[in-house]
Amino acid sequence: MTSMSEMAYGLSRMARNVRGQVLFPQDASYRRSYNAGRAVFLAKADLLKTQVTEPQQRQRLLNMITVGGQHDRLAQKIFELNRQNKYDAAKAKLPQLRMGEIDRNYDAFRDQQIALLAEQSRTLKLSLFNLKLLVLISTLLSIGFATSLGFFVSRRFRLAQLIEDQSAALAQKNQQLQMTQTELIDGFEALEKAQSKLVQAEKMSSLGQLVAGVAHEINNPVNFIHGNLRHVAEYSQDLLDLVKAYQAAYPDPLPQLEAATESLEFDFVQADLPKMLASMKVGTDRIRHIVLSLRNFSRMDESAFKAVDIHEGIDSTLLILQHRLKASSERAAIELIREYSDLPLVECYAGQLNQVFMNILANAIDALEELAQQRATQGNQDQPIQITVRTALVDDGQSVQITIADNGIGIPPEVQARIFDPFFTTKPVGKGTGMGMSISYQLVTEKHHGRLTCVSTPGQGAKFVIELPLKQPVSNAIDSTITDDTAISNRG
Repeated sequence: MTSMSEMAYGLSRMARNVRGQVLFPQDASYRRSYNAGRAVFLAKADLLKTQVTEPQQRQRLLNMITVGGQHDRLAQKIFELNRQNKYDAAKAKLPQLRMGEIDRNYDAFRDQQIALLAEQSRTLKLSLFNLKLLVLISTLLSIGFATSLGFFVSRRFRLAQLIEDQSAALAQKNQQLQMTQTELIDGFEALEKAQSKLVQAEKMSSLGQLVAGVAHEINNPVNFIHGNLRHVAEYSQDLLDLVKAYQAAYPDPLPQLEAATESLEFDFVQADLPKMLASMKVGTDRIRHIVLSLRNFSRMDESAFKAVDIHEGIDSTLLILQHRLKASSERAAIELIREYSDLPLVECYAGQLNQVFMNILANAIDALEELAQQRATQGNQDQPIQITVRTALVDDGQSVQITIADNGIGIPPEVQARIFDPFFTTKPVGKGTGMGMSISYQLVTEKHHGRLTCVSTPGQGAKFVIELPLKQPVSNAIDSTITDDTAISNRG
């Protein structure tokens, strides 16, 4: 059983590291870990071929070895595609990794082994009973045979007792093996969660630095232009007033001046110049507002844990996604409905929470675009496509609820059951990694002690509900401060 478990572990390690190599093709550690798992699988497979003799069990073993060989050949093809930088082709082969079939063969092998052990235990107990009965019969025999028969029975009794002890020890080892298997499964799940957290931390750090840097570079020249526009408007008005004064003082200008005035279309310039300067001011105001939204989204100039205005984070995220909400040649504009309640400040990781809003809203837009394509093929584009963002106080004012709903295609029940699983995605290869919703769920539940749920009916849209406590536990605030200090020292 131990060798079988180790062989299954080697197979699992091979499959998971193939997936990791595809998702992170530049990281050579996945290939090394795959080779280590492959060595364990081959060694234990050769050993088990000589040990397993029961026909049904041996067939299950050979099935697992066959599937393992197929996985190894598939993995070598995937590694070769990665080496040739054909990442999309490599990702397309991932669904062919049939870990479910390996797990079913291993479970059947383990269950049959346990049943065989139980049958052996019953046989041993029956033998022990017969031996004890033999001891009782021996006491009724003649005195002449009592000594030799007693010695014989005593020896058989000790042998039966030894067999019973060994059977108990074997059952205990089997229980320990099952516990080890459970620990391995838990370890794999913890490793996947840790990996997704590391990816998210690096992604958020890079995104925040990029956004903050772009916002800073745009902000400086825009402020320079915006600040000087007021002076340009004043100087232009002064010059226009001066020209008006000259026209009043000299109502009959020289022919040369009159020709130049007509050539410049002075009356038009006099009326259009203030409008032009006013429109430039509107443009710079708009750019400054976008820069402010970018800074609010990245939150690079604030501590990670503090009380913030949730509506400000939602609006900043919507502004960044504004270009996707506008009408295009393929669909009408997405109607955005805001239903905000009067909320107090909420203690949270502002940048991470903005990322949650970004993931959910981007998925809602994808669903509405897919619905628009379906309606276009059916010639039915009259119904509007909408996203509704609603906030409210719940739990007697102790928590805030953010609801993001769309009237798109909806989510099937089988997809809802796995929507928060790591690496699960229904999008085409190259368009999604399956990490967005999983990371969002971890950020809401683990980082903020909140809840993230999905309610959907196919064909009637989807609704994601986020619930966050207004005040985070004290331990969470302390941990965030320690994390910030550690991050600062590491960056330093």
